[in-house]
Amino acid sequence: MNMIPDWQAKLLENGKGVNYALYFSRMTSWRPSGGELKAEYLARVVQTKNGPRDEYAPDIERLSGKAHHILPTASALLKAIHTRQTDILKTESGRGVMVWEFRVRLLSSFVSGLGSGHPTETGMILDRNTGLPYIPASAVKGVLRLACALEIAETEPGAVVPSEKEPDHLEIRDDHATLRRYFGDTDTGKADSVRGQLVFLDAYPASTPTIKPDIMNPHFGKYYSGDQGPLETENPIPVKFLTVAPATEFVFRCFASPLPEQGQRLVPTDVFRPFDVMDEQSVIAMFERAFSQLGFGSKTSIGYGRFALSTTNNTDHFRCLVTQDIELRRQAEEQRRQKEEERLYPWRRLLADLERISDWGPLRQKIMDNKHLQEHQAQQEVGERVKAAAQRVREANPKRWKSDWDSYLQQWLTPSGMTWSAAEDVGSGTAGKGGSDIGLTPEEREQEERIAALHSCDSGKKWEQVKKIMETIDQLSEPAVLKLQDVFKTEKWDKNNVKKDKKEAWEKLRKRRKQLRGI
Repeated sequence: MNMIPDWQAKLLENGKGVNYALYFSRMTSWRPSGGELKAEYLARVVQTKNGPRDEYAPDIERLSGKAHHILPTASALLKAIHTRQTDILKTESGRGVMVWEFRVRLLSSFVSGLGSGHPTETGMILDRNTGLPYIPASAVKGVLRLACALEIAETEPGAVVPSEKEPDHLEIRDDHATLRRYFGDTDTGKADSVRGQLVFLDAYPASTPTIKPDIMNPHFGKYYSGDQGPLETENPIPVKFLTVAPATEFVFRCFASPLPEQGQRLVPTDVFRPFDVMDEQSVIAMFERAFSQLGFGSKTSIGYGRFALSTTNNTDHFRCLVTQDIELRRQAEEQRRQKEEERLYPWRRLLADLERISDWGPLRQKIMDNKHLQEHQAQQEVGERVKAAAQRVREANPKRWKSDWDSYLQQWLTPSGMTWSAAEDVGSGTAGKGGSDIGLTPEEREQEERIAALHSCDSGKKWEQVKKIMETIDQLSEPAVLKLQDVFKTEKWDKNNVKKDKKEAWEKLRKRRKQLRGI
């Protein structure tokens, strides 16, 4: 029977995404015994043909088997925890402090919380939010402090002194500079007390762990309970408990949080000096000793909780991760920008091959006869780009150019508001609005002649002449603006990667064109 309402027991037994910490603490079976309820884990007397004997009811085994089905549902939460902790180390490394990550593999079973409050009296420390077994940061700090003390005892024999409270015992005083530097003062009421400068994070399995039952077999139960002496006539009473299986990988993370020098005048210099290579080596040595010699969790004195170090990642590693994140964000932003540009200007993708086209056939077949591009013929940018490409093709092949092509271009460019001059008009230098100089003022004709003359200049001189023309941009006619834009396109001065002065000139031309068209 269960000690919780049936509907809750049903949810925990059959629900999806159940938290194993809740299941483990709530779903212990109970049985009536002598007017009382006792947990099923208790030994009970069973009558056999050889007489009565104690038998262990396997409730721990049932809880272990349930862990196999429940714990994998927490994999997404576990991944989020590792991501968050990694982000913490990346942030701290970016601030210039030392960080460490240790990936270790269990050499023996890991158990913790045997004495915690659980109906079976053999509990296990489980993370409240995920239900997974883990090692709290406070436990990590305690083991590392012991590892540090052992290191001090080996390297500074003079630091080991008789205990003030128990003279027969030896100790390292809490005010030792190294202990204070890394772990802080145990007496926080002193005027000069300081916090520790090492920050430990909870250690979690790298992936969903395997839980398996283990067994203790005490032979002197009545002796431990105070009923009699330790007699060999007692029958052993097996006691089962849960452990994390060997070969499980755990991840330990830690970073330095130096003390501010301001206000620390009473503290020895060794306590708040900047972290350096010596500290890097000391922290790594402390963790290595803790993993291989001390162990984590319960029953470490008989070999539980031992780890083998697989990988150590330090500050440089996490700075590289930050650099990679920046590059990934840049790439993602570039992809986002490209998608947005594709959405707003779908014709640009269709015009991508324009710069490589140098003959009329490909220009018409790949571009102008493209049904998808024809849907955007009314766009000014489409007209400008196609016109510039056609002019380049005509200038490169003047003898092969046909009058029919001029007619086709005039018709094709009309929706975008662009004009096209026949080849003979261009040759005579009389091209203007609609391919004629009718209605042009002397000033407008002079403007066009100056712009037409640019084609015979090299790029350097051409830009110098363009700058002079741009000084009177407010006086340029629409035909002159169009011809000047063609010059920009031919020289590729309309691209985003040009220098600032060319980019500003191009924007002024576009603004003047809109002004002339009344936009």
